[in-house]
Amino acid sequence: MKVTRRRPGTAVVHRVETVSGTLTRIVFDTRFDRALDARDLPPTIVADAAGYSRQYMLRLRKEQIEPTLGAIRAITAACIVVAGDPTISANDLFAIAPDEDAIAAARNRFAATNGPKRLRDIRVTGRTTQPRKRKA
Repeated sequence: MKVTRRRPGTAVVHRVETVSGTLTRIVFDTRFDRALDARDLPPTIVADAAGYSRQYMLRLRKEQIEPTLGAIRAITAACIVVAGDPTISANDLFAIAPDEDAIAAARNRFAATNGPKRLRDIRVTGRTTQPRKRKA
């Protein structure tokens, strides 16, 4: 079985449904869009409540862009208000906790640039890292 990875910014369509005859809602295979779909939250109403445009919400739904902290707060609050469900959290809508691959990649980058040094032995000054001088 060949596994293909999709490029960032290219969303895979999860489902297309027709609502009230002519209105079509495309559900993308992303965490944010699946969360909106599971709670029957229309993206345009959530966008209005959050103070963002529907085009911005579409780019978020397709994962073409990453939301800022302010956008995460506003959209989470809008989902809570529109759904009337105070149990909705930002982690339900967006992947904000690092996964194991991201942690492993950070660990490898840290080891490659700092070698076997411990974090407390490193002092960051500008763009370079220099070992801390220990008092004897």
